[in-house]
Amino acid sequence: MDACLRRLPKTTFCLTILTSLICASTTAEPAPRAGMVGLSASWQSGQTDILFPIWASEKLVVTPSLSVVHVTDFATDVGFALAARVNRGSGEAVPYFGVRFGAIHRSPDEGQGLTDFLVGAMLGGECFLRDHFSVGVEAQLNAVISDEHSFRFGNPNGTNINTAAAVSATFYF
Repeated sequence: MDACLRRLPKTTFCLTILTSLICASTTAEPAPRAGMVGLSASWQSGQTDILFPIWASEKLVVTPSLSVVHVTDFATDVGFALAARVNRGSGEAVPYFGVRFGAIHRSPDEGQGLTDFLVGAMLGGECFLRDHFSVGVEAQLNAVISDEHSFRFGNPNGTNINTAAAVSATFYF
């Protein structure tokens, strides 16, 4: 079981790339129009979030995200974040930069809950392979402010700063 879990991020990444190559055509499609909403899956080491990018305009995309992790007889973690990104171009390949704010709340089966907070900056790009389908890559610089009783990041009542990277696939409606 443990070996399967370690292979999951690599397998998921490979499936994303394979799907992207199968769906790719000789000419990519332009970026979505203002008002379009998408459903994204984002893979980042062991973390998988569901994102909902909303194109407010050609230059601004607001992205709420949700993550849920439940461990039987232990706890449930619910994460929510809100990102805003500014597109630096348009067309089939759209570079962007932005910020993200979020919180992860742990509700243990016994005892008090706790909440850790996240603030981060991102730089990335989204490539539109079809009219309603894109893949993206993102580099991040994050700071996590831990609850005084949280050992989630090994630093109770402290601040951790880290870099991260994410790969995503999005379908727009």
